[in-house]
Amino acid sequence: MSLTDELNKPEYQSGSYAERYALLKSKTVPTLGQLREGNLKHVETMIVDGLWRDKMEAKKKAAYEVINDPQATAQAKELAYLTAKVVAGFHESLAESKLARKEEPPIGHSINLADPMVYQFFQGAQHPDIALVTPAEVARLLKLATWEKPQYPEATLRDVVAHFEPSLVDLGEWREIDPVGSRRLRLKLNESPPEPTYILVQMREEDGAGWSDWYHATTVHGIQALRPYTFDIPQNGLARQIRWRGGLYAINGDVTVA
Repeated sequence: MSLTDELNKPEYQSGSYAERYALLKSKTVPTLGQLREGNLKHVETMIVDGLWRDKMEAKKKAAYEVINDPQATAQAKELAYLTAKVVAGFHESLAESKLARKEEPPIGHSINLADPMVYQFFQGAQHPDIALVTPAEVARLLKLATWEKPQYPEATLRDVVAHFEPSLVDLGEWREIDPVGSRRLRLKLNESPPEPTYILVQMREEDGAGWSDWYHATTVHGIQALRPYTFDIPQNGLARQIRWRGGLYAINGDVTVA
């Protein structure tokens, strides 16, 4: 579901922007992926209780006996090749090097059921003709590898504000103030933005040959509370012009000489 469709749901049509954003970030979807470190002990218990390693050795030995038997039928050899392949893949999926990667946050180790090959090996291992593991064991493993993934991990509070009140994120045109000799300016807010934001200030100078290009003078961060914000800009003794605008949200306020 798109972010727009999500925010159009009835539960988002009231409350503060912060409350709507918190609701959005609480939405998750079950996602099959890598086994988390906290579940490693359960996997190790399954390996021991199910005698998986013993079964792998037995299945591998039996498969190669058929493969090397000149009297075996083509159908039997085909199943033996498939069994040997599944056992090899299953063994690789449970390699000690993968089970031991506990020190690597945030995953812990690398058995990744979202990998199509790994998933295929675990599915093949429960096939009735191979029976390396039971369907119940595979189901439990898949459950251990399923975690709640944020549905909208990239969404920001600004996205929520933009959906309901686009004018607040329309930065609009640069606003110029009269050329001044002072280097100290003041921003007075008339209305608080939805979250701490900042303003960008640019200036240009007249050196007798014309106006220079606009260049960055300063950035004023932490703007939200309804109070005056004073800040300095460069002063080189030349005639100059100054302009400013919001950097994240439109600013309802004015910049003047301090």
